[in-house]
Amino acid sequence: KMFEKAAENFETLTELIDDDETIHYNLAVSYQKLGQFNKAVDSCNKAIELNKDYTEAYNTLAINYFQLGQTEKAVETLEEALNKNSFDQNSLFNLANIYHRNNNLKQAKKYYETAYTIKPCTPELIYNYSLLLLEDDDFEKAQTIVENGLTEFPQEATFYFLYGNIEKHKENFDSAIERYLDAIKLEPEFIDAYLNLANTSFLLHNFSDAEKIYLMLKNENVEDERIDHSLGVLALEKNEYTTAEKHFREAILKNNENADFHIGLAEILFAKGDFKNGWNEFNWRFLKNEFTNQKNKLPNKLSDLNDKKILIYEEQGIGDTIQFIRFVEEIKTPNNNVTLSVRNELHDLIADLNFVDEVVGNFADISKYDYVFSLMSIAPFFIQSASDIKPVENYIDAKVRKNLKDKVHTKVGICWRGNRYPVHNRKRHSEIYNFDKLFSVANIQFYCLQKDITKEEKKFISIFNNVKDLSPKINSFKDTAELLYEMDLIISVDTAVLHLAGAMGKDTWALLPFSSDWRWQIESDSSPWYPTMKLFRQSKAFEWGNVFYNVKKELEQVVKLK
Repeated sequence: KMFEKAAENFETLTELIDDDETIHYNLAVSYQKLGQFNKAVDSCNKAIELNKDYTEAYNTLAINYFQLGQTEKAVETLEEALNKNSFDQNSLFNLANIYHRNNNLKQAKKYYETAYTIKPCTPELIYNYSLLLLEDDDFEKAQTIVENGLTEFPQEATFYFLYGNIEKHKENFDSAIERYLDAIKLEPEFIDAYLNLANTSFLLHNFSDAEKIYLMLKNENVEDERIDHSLGVLALEKNEYTTAEKHFREAILKNNENADFHIGLAEILFAKGDFKNGWNEFNWRFLKNEFTNQKNKLPNKLSDLNDKKILIYEEQGIGDTIQFIRFVEEIKTPNNNVTLSVRNELHDLIADLNFVDEVVGNFADISKYDYVFSLMSIAPFFIQSASDIKPVENYIDAKVRKNLKDKVHTKVGICWRGNRYPVHNRKRHSEIYNFDKLFSVANIQFYCLQKDITKEEKKFISIFNNVKDLSPKINSFKDTAELLYEMDLIISVDTAVLHLAGAMGKDTWALLPFSSDWRWQIESDSSPWYPTMKLFRQSKAFEWGNVFYNVKKELEQVVKLK
């Protein structure tokens, strides 16, 4: 009502004094506060008409253009303001902010940097500039900007929050927690700080601490869908799928446009075997940044692919590509042409498949293809329930053999670690030191199929006469496949190597965390995706003791029976 009254007063003044630019400008600000952006634009233009050098009016005009979705006009207006005064910090900041919001980080960085050189800086400028640097993975510079900001504004809670985010990225989790607590101390209702505090506790596996914070926010009637989502993720870590699904659905009710919420729900449905509804939710992934530049053209029915040129591009991890490439064989006919777009380390392996005509990199020219879609988009044509998953063996083969010449009773390949990121996926990883329990089993030669072995791990491996490091022989996944062919058994955590062993039809034992990925289902000790695979699950989160105990017992039986 205050701004309504202000607008009325300024409207009256413009009727009495029509040639005062400040009255028109203040009327524009009042309209902006009321969300009447078109009227604000008209009043700003009138103010500028009266004073061509009225910088504040240019900035307000640009902000209102942006609110109306007229981004080009907003940019042009600010560029005009900068032509009149190239050192106007507010114009530089607003122009940077518009580029930032439109995900043009390069241009945003350019204007934030220039604005930052003009002193003094506002807290908002320091915050936005630091935020962009974080998004651009320039963490050292972001830290410098935040530290300088804290020197100038020691009571600014948002700077402690950003500092916490930087420390979190560096995996200095205890320090991150301290910074989030500093932010909350200065601003007790700082919801994002509470959420990041809880999320960091989650990464430290302090699930009870994280849950207390989420529930405290719920009890305080904080209406934020991220709380429901986080509670859902937390429930998944406890293998409480029904509770997790409830929280994900609550998050979606509050914000139906968040793709991550739908993808999370999809993975719960997949784990429960409900692929029909799962695929519908999983389609939300196409709204995420990694898909926004892809121009998908899916067939309505599989027969549409006859006599067509088809480009299929990989998505997500290498393990996903290996798992879902089986469906390419299902759509391949003598009359169509299938090209696969994959990362370089998979080229040689995929090129050997008789159901792929060509392999290209990740920047293929899509204009020459009739159909273009992602690899996982084929699956819904074949899988609507868990019972639809057909056991397929040997759909990937190694055409050249490594011919390991060791004359041993049993050859066992091992892999204990996958990609380090995202951080939360490290729950899948074990350590080479856990395998020492297996190395005592007689008549077995163990082969390390890990590509990236540390100096400490190499030193540990060298202690055992029956363990060999094959990492020097591995330069691509084709090399890995050729080595896998030589093995009698593969024992691996959830990595691309595990999927490759399963796809080759090798006897494979999967070492899974307590809360495993959706494709391993919920409690089964076998996999419908890989019929030659046996699953060994943690009985308690982050503890591998029972897994290796059970693996050792079975391994001893394998040796006896061979």
